[in-house]
Amino acid sequence: MTDLPSITSILVKKQIKSRLQAENPEDRILSLDECKDIRHDTEAGVRIGRCVMKSDKYNAMPLQCVVRWVDRASGEISIECEPEVPLITTPELTQLIDEHIRKSLAGFEIHSIDDFRELDYDIQSKTRHGSCVVHIDFEDITYHVFVKWADENQSGINFWVEAKHEK
Repeated sequence: MTDLPSITSILVKKQIKSRLQAENPEDRILSLDECKDIRHDTEAGVRIGRCVMKSDKYNAMPLQCVVRWVDRASGEISIECEPEVPLITTPELTQLIDEHIRKSLAGFEIHSIDDFRELDYDIQSKTRHGSCVVHIDFEDITYHVFVKWADENQSGINFWVEAKHEK
């Protein structure tokens, strides 16, 4: 075998699912979806990708997965996965963002906050970028949302929003 298998391959997805299940026996892994390769360094023998895990505990947990050669000659690989910052479109996060924006715009009549979107994920800083639209009496305001882990233990998240007037 000369090239690392893709994150999307059945072999890699099966190994990811098996490893996640072994690490979390109390949480039944239902599926791995939206798997894609992000970067591949042939020389270093490393492939980085992303999958979304669905389980009894998580409706949609994004994972960053790294595939490396253990022994290129025999085709043996190792796989490491760690959770990425939750998707901005998850119900828990949209609720937090909605509450934060409503508090920051106290005094304005907010008709709705919707159109939550994923825009980007920066692997280096582990920061997710998204947006939503706030509908108030006299205009619609697009807010850009940034989310990252609060600490190395991934025990909480920090997020901030920035209003951007777009016509």
